[in-house]
Amino acid sequence: MSELMTTRLGSPADAAERPALPSPSWELLDRQSLRDPDLCRELRDLMERSGDFCLLHDPLWLGAGDDVVLEYPARSANAFYISRGKDGLIGYAPFTRGSRRLRFAIGELILYRRRLRSFTLVHDLIADAGPATRRALTSELLDVLARRLDPGDGIFLDGVPTDSLLVELVSSSAAQRRLLTVRLGDAFEHQFAKLPPTFRDYEAQLGSHSRLNLRHRRKKLSAHVGGELRAARFTDSAGVATFVADAQKVSQTTYQWRLLGLGLRDAVELRATLGSAARHGWLRSYILYCRGEPVAFMLGYLYRRTYHYMDVGYDPTWAQWGVGSILQMEVMKDLIEDPERPEIFDFSTGYGDHKARFGNFSRSETNLLLLRKCPRNAILVAAYRATLAMDKHASRWLNILGLKAAIKRWVRQKA
Repeated sequence: MSELMTTRLGSPADAAERPALPSPSWELLDRQSLRDPDLCRELRDLMERSGDFCLLHDPLWLGAGDDVVLEYPARSANAFYISRGKDGLIGYAPFTRGSRRLRFAIGELILYRRRLRSFTLVHDLIADAGPATRRALTSELLDVLARRLDPGDGIFLDGVPTDSLLVELVSSSAAQRRLLTVRLGDAFEHQFAKLPPTFRDYEAQLGSHSRLNLRHRRKKLSAHVGGELRAARFTDSAGVATFVADAQKVSQTTYQWRLLGLGLRDAVELRATLGSAARHGWLRSYILYCRGEPVAFMLGYLYRRTYHYMDVGYDPTWAQWGVGSILQMEVMKDLIEDPERPEIFDFSTGYGDHKARFGNFSRSETNLLLLRKCPRNAILVAAYRATLAMDKHASRWLNILGLKAAIKRWVRQKA
């Protein structure tokens, strides 16, 4: 456990210096603690009882046992908060630690980036408790975090349901006396697809126009490449090196790589991550090849009857052929016809038109950043909110003038 973790986020070492916490209380575990198989089973049992089957909460994914699986990009340490009741575990809040940038941007133009030491919780904390106890658990966790944050730290809450107790309490006056809360953009619809028994049934959900258009695009692309069109699925350790090399080749052509500093950049860590996922039986990733060259990829995992789409990309020189949409349909067909057919396709946090096109239900979510309340961070938050306001104002006027899409295309082409 790093010094940052032990001194900033509720270390048992400095418990004597803190005021006593109300019951129920949170206990901080380090990654080494998860090597206890009994604790790992307890945590997974809590997930089962609470109905939370999120891959990113699974202790095996976060480093339990002798194997290590890390969400890409890698985090150098994790912080696991647990709370026990009289009959066992009742609360679990897994945070991944890393470094994230708060981007000040107007459209595609990035004005400034502020790097923060980050602690990220995805979706929500896990609790098997009644409403009153859950409220106490959530409120107390926010108290613990508020006491341990340094000015350069940020608590990122990714994809939190807008109607959740966590959002309610973060927005409360009590929390705002201790923390600065920043909404990272507007609330969005997290897209999912409930997969029907057959691929034909899924196609029918898309509507006749979309269905015919996608079939036509695939047929046209196949003719263009002389029939040398195939989608490859990667599920075992033997294929990891090939997937990483070919997916990274595609990723390097995207505007996310060139303009935003994103993409599949750490090949060594990614190979380790996918290799571990393959050993657990979770790996389900795909690449679309044209004439033997990779043109699009989807990185994802199959976990407890849910397919988690984590990252995608396509070579923009093939954009006119709709290779991203073609790969999406190939993946849907493969998953539906697989003997281990998932029930749900999870399009991951964040909204996109392509996600809404292929999904069939959604959940309203938001991304939040919590900062320690201090003058320096107050200035940072004010500047960020001003940038967001300018971005919305500029976007509205560019839409009115019919220039927004053209400027976006130009910036991405230049990138």
